[in-house]
Amino acid sequence: MIYGLTSTVLSLRKSTNTGFVHGSYSIGGFIGNVSAFQNNSSVISFEGCESAGHVSGGNYLGGYVGIMHDNINIELNITNCISTGTVTGLHSTGGFIGYFDGNHNVSISMMSSTNQGSVSASFYRAFQNDWDD
Repeated sequence: MIYGLTSTVLSLRKSTNTGFVHGSYSIGGFIGNVSAFQNNSSVISFEGCESAGHVSGGNYLGGYVGIMHDNINIELNITNCISTGTVTGLHSTGGFIGYFDGNHNVSISMMSSTNQGSVSASFYRAFQNDWDD
């Protein structure tokens, strides 16, 4: 979990998740929980990464990040990345980010990235790919 840090720069390049990640909530292939960044201009970047593992559990599950909640002034960049693994949970699941809420002045940039994995949930599911309605 990344929680409440100040002026943080986290950069993952050419990293791959091929493991099995399981838990009750806030589970991601790389990061489970990004919460409570307050007024500090933090940046989280993924470049050339792949999440090919299996993420499963209860709530807030993502191929890259499980949950982004209550952040102020944070930037998330996903460039040339792919999610090919499976994400399976009860609700709030997504190929890249499972749940995004309560954030202010947050910038998300996703370029040349795609989800080709399976995303399933009993209740709420984020878009599986670019073609979902």
